Amino acid sequence: MSDHDFAKLYGDKIADVYDVWPGDAGPPPDADRAAPFLAALAGDRPALELGVGTGRVAVPLAELGVEVHGVDSSERMLEILKEKSGGTVHGHQQDFGALDLGERRFGLVFALFNTLFCLLTQDEQIACLRSAAHCLEPDGLLVLQCLNPRSLPDGGDVGVVELERDGVHLDVSKHDSVAQTVTAHHIVLSETGTRFFPYTLRYSHPTELDLMARIAGFELRSRHADYDGAAYRPDSRYHVSVYARAQDD
Repeated sequence: MSDHDFAKLYGDKIADVYDVWPGDAGPPPDADRAAPFLAALAGDRPALELGVGTGRVAVPLAELGVEVHGVDSSERMLEILKEKSGGTVHGHQQDFGALDLGERRFGLVFALFNTLFCLLTQDEQIACLRSAAHCLEPDGLLVLQCLNPRSLPDGGDVGVVELERDGVHLDVSKHDSVAQTVTAHHIVLSETGTRFFPYTLRYSHPTELDLMARIAGFELRSRHADYDGAAYRPDSRYHVSVYARAQDD
């Protein structure tokens, strides 16, 4: 099964629960800060989200007046996005690692919450960045929100993510620091049964990410720990990095 097919199946499977998972089981609750941050960068130009999902950030960004497009391989994710946004976010079903949006160009392209790391090889990640560069206007910007690998536990890790009245959410993961991969199952235990949501990430350290971005035609403009501009430190959980198209000498 290809990475694209696995991502589609995972997205279709998780779509109906993605917005309601509690606490650490789901995506970070930072959409209210991400949207204004991205809107300021987009200005009056259209924006494109890679791996838009159900529109956790795309919908509030569109509500701020930005024309937002989003790509996702999951048909079910895009159906929910359309329902949530009332069609104000323009969804496109395709592989975000190899964009095909015709002649459309954007002032901002963004991939949040480790989306880039769903591509499981360095070559695929570089190809994605090159594809993003092709979709940008000459002075456009790229924003990536990625985990800090130093925050990952060594080896295996089992933890109770959340205890809910109707069940328990568990994360079981294996970290391979040589391959730079995290293979995990999010497991939901309830009276109605057990559900498994497997996923794999291939992460990049910030210095590697900057080099891959340079290969794809970008240069780093800024890096912070969050959307509020906190300093990025060795113990930061995530980084929010802004890249600009590299200028020819």
